[in-house]
Amino acid sequence: LAGLAASLFTLKDATRSGAIAEAALVREEKRRAIALDAASLASWAWDIRTDMIECDVLLPELFNLPRSNRLRARDIVMAIDPRDAYQTETRFRDALAGGDDYFGEYRVKGFHPPRWLATRGRVIERHADGRPTLIFGVSYDISERKLGEERQRLLLRELNHRVKNTLATVQALATQTVRHARQPSAFLEAFGARLQALGIAHNLLSDREWRGIGIRELVQIEVRPFDTAEQLRMTITGPDLLLSPDQAVGLGLILHELASNALQYGSLSATSGKVDLSWKTRGRKAGRRLVLTWRESGGPAVAPPERHGFGSILIRRSLAKVMSSEVAHEFRPEGVFAEISMPLEDLPK
Repeated sequence: LAGLAASLFTLKDATRSGAIAEAALVREEKRRAIALDAASLASWAWDIRTDMIECDVLLPELFNLPRSNRLRARDIVMAIDPRDAYQTETRFRDALAGGDDYFGEYRVKGFHPPRWLATRGRVIERHADGRPTLIFGVSYDISERKLGEERQRLLLRELNHRVKNTLATVQALATQTVRHARQPSAFLEAFGARLQALGIAHNLLSDREWRGIGIRELVQIEVRPFDTAEQLRMTITGPDLLLSPDQAVGLGLILHELASNALQYGSLSATSGKVDLSWKTRGRKAGRRLVLTWRESGGPAVAPPERHGFGSILIRRSLAKVMSSEVAHEFRPEGVFAEISMPLEDLPK
């Protein structure tokens, strides 16, 4: 009787311990599920002998497959983009043959922009001959990271291109400014101002990752400093439009030269002088063009110069890189007139 009683107590303790262990296991499973869900990780177990994958419902969603907790391994392989399928399968087999861990990245078919997944797996069981029989792992979406990497590559490529263009522009500005300057002080003043105008456009482009600049913002920054805060004499009107990097740099230099000349010799050199700066679009869709007009009035009488300085040359040639652009620069008696026309591109906002 004593032995039986002792056995019953032992059995009771074992049952209690088993219940405690089971409750702990349930808690641990819930904690694991919450952690996987928070990290957007799809967990799976691949039985290679049956070629079946036990998984949570996130895995088929990632691979654009019907909702299920059991998938055939071949269905997963078939869902991988053909561009990555061979490389992914080869790396997977090489990793399992050489060790217990695997890591790979690949695209999934049927998505644009592409959906990128990463997978980490580990061999849990092996056959007597060393072949893997059971693999546990997780898969997760890395599309945002891949998109960021691609954007960074494009940005660096664009930056490299822009740096070369900028250096060429600075060299041309320096060469032509010193050629037309009559004394060193005049060169330093003119070149520094033009370099600053170029830097303003570049700073705006850099802030927007070289995707384009709104024309209103460019105009405000390049032209407003030449006006007086007490009595605004410049009227600026027009819809906000996006300019390409080449358009923004070229137009920025033109606006700087027009405003600088107006302040030194034109309408802004007189208290009664005014500048009307406006722009509009012409045409539709692929044939749309931006037409910007600079019109001075109320200043000193204007006569065509006997010799065109570099400023006038710069106004006419700043948009040379923008195909189909046109610049008219006229010295009318009532005031300087300029009209800039260029094609508008569809740029991402």
